[in-house]
Amino acid sequence: MTKTQAYKMLGTSSSAGRGRAELLYREKCRKLRLQMVPGMPAEVRQKAQAELAAVDAAWQIIRVSSPAKTPATKSARKPTTGPSMANVTSRPRPQTPSQAWDPAASETPFSSPVMVIVAIAVLVLIAMALLTHA
Repeated sequence: MTKTQAYKMLGTSSSAGRGRAELLYREKCRKLRLQMVPGMPAEVRQKAQAELAAVDAAWQIIRVSSPAKTPATKSARKPTTGPSMANVTSRPRPQTPSQAWDPAASETPFSSPVMVIVAIAVLVLIAMALLTHA
């Protein structure tokens, strides 16, 4: 089998590249393996097994003829150092609950009375959970 025939077996042209061929190979293998389950008729399983062998042979030809990228090309990318701290604004640590509440309430899309009701409801649910488990 030639490289062109191998690409054709996978359902693409030889100009598609190794990545596309690998994607199609995995997709075909997945579909063919579903036809090989024990509940399927014997002729369907045998046909799927033969086709899977042909698809696998085609992939081996493509894999050998066009090697994957080496790790050296991956390391050429810019190294990541984590999130940038340039956009982070520092705030003083709140000393009281009201100091902690004001910035939190101003950043939510809800009004302050709604936030108070939600906070009370959460506290009530926590208290009920603690009382039922005690």
